[in-house]
Amino acid sequence: MKRFWALFSTVALIAILLALPRADAAPAVSFTALNDQLLPLSGNTIPIVRNGSVYLPSTVFSEKNIGISVSSKTASTLVLHGRQRMLTFDLNAGTASDAETTYTAQTVSSNGIIYVPAYFVCQYFGLEYSYLSTNYGTIVRVKNTDAALNDAAFIRNNTDLMEQYYTAYTQPTPKQTPKQTPKPSTTVKPTQNTPVPTAATPKPVPTKTPQPATTPPSSPESTTVPSPTPTPVESSEVLPSIGQPTDAFLGICLTDLERGKAAFSALSPWSKQICFFFSADKVREQGDFVRQVIGSGCQIGLYLPEGTADGETALQQGNQALSQVARTTTVLLACPSASAEQRENFRQAGYVLFPSNSMIGGRDSAAQCTAQIEQRINATGGAAYLLLDDTLGARNAISAQLKTWSATEKQLRQFTETSQ
Repeated sequence: MKRFWALFSTVALIAILLALPRADAAPAVSFTALNDQLLPLSGNTIPIVRNGSVYLPSTVFSEKNIGISVSSKTASTLVLHGRQRMLTFDLNAGTASDAETTYTAQTVSSNGIIYVPAYFVCQYFGLEYSYLSTNYGTIVRVKNTDAALNDAAFIRNNTDLMEQYYTAYTQPTPKQTPKQTPKPSTTVKPTQNTPVPTAATPKPVPTKTPQPATTPPSSPESTTVPSPTPTPVESSEVLPSIGQPTDAFLGICLTDLERGKAAFSALSPWSKQICFFFSADKVREQGDFVRQVIGSGCQIGLYLPEGTADGETALQQGNQALSQVARTTTVLLACPSASAEQRENFRQAGYVLFPSNSMIGGRDSAAQCTAQIEQRINATGGAAYLLLDDTLGARNAISAQLKTWSATEKQLRQFTETSQ
């Protein structure tokens, strides 16, 4: 019996030790890639996230590798020069302008580096932009027509290099102290080199609640939309990990003007954490309502209804309409009825898809919608993604759920371009 209890105690101790969090857990990192080149990890190359939008250090751009470069930098301005276009950022006003138009485009300053909004810059200069997940962290990849590899092939070809850069960045080499010289009045011999521990890699800085990012419009008119002065962040801030078990992401597809307004009003206490999706034709028809949603600080996306014949054309028309009515565009997309092939094509085109292949609502009652919501929440071990329409049953069901979440650990998070 004594041998049994001794063995049991040993096994229990090992289990406890294995369950404890590791003090040396590897930090999260984020890479930048330009075309087919993966850049080493350093303060000059690591992207950051601010208010749900990805920012790239302006130091990564050069004419040689991506076709745009920093041609001028002062205390208040930064100029990006392309092969045919030039964009000047006003760092204090939070705007960017060319010869014809002024856009809302905030930058972020940290440790002498100016970070620019990745999606905005790519849209303006006609570049492609991907946000990729790997075993070594996330990759923000910017491409032009010179890129030879698709994203999957790029990750495969750079796995060893990612490991090399990751190891070099997360495992700093210990420094050594210089040899000590004996004092003239003593006969003590010089000591041997003694390693000095280096500082640990900085921990990621948590981000604040995301807010909509603004991208360039197609209208030639010169218009400036006011925006707050950017807040400095630490250069160690990295792209966040999305999908904790206590998280929930909520998307509402607004398909009817009156129902949409009623849903927006009923969900107003939580609206800044909700992504509202409009189809291309509704954006054109409901310009005032679209501006109201965006002006309230909410995230906005495009919705592809079932039966849409040409999804890519519909998305282009949707962003053109957004540009005309609200001077913004979006990469967020809800397409619950799309096939797996269509969804992958949309991802390759740079869209961020709300991960739900069905929508709650329709003709279902509030009780039926509640049952579906609870089923989806309980069916996943990670974050729950809930996509609803604007019908009365769906609206009443999610309103009741959100009121109960305030007393639980369930946290409603806003769906943004980094929520993949």
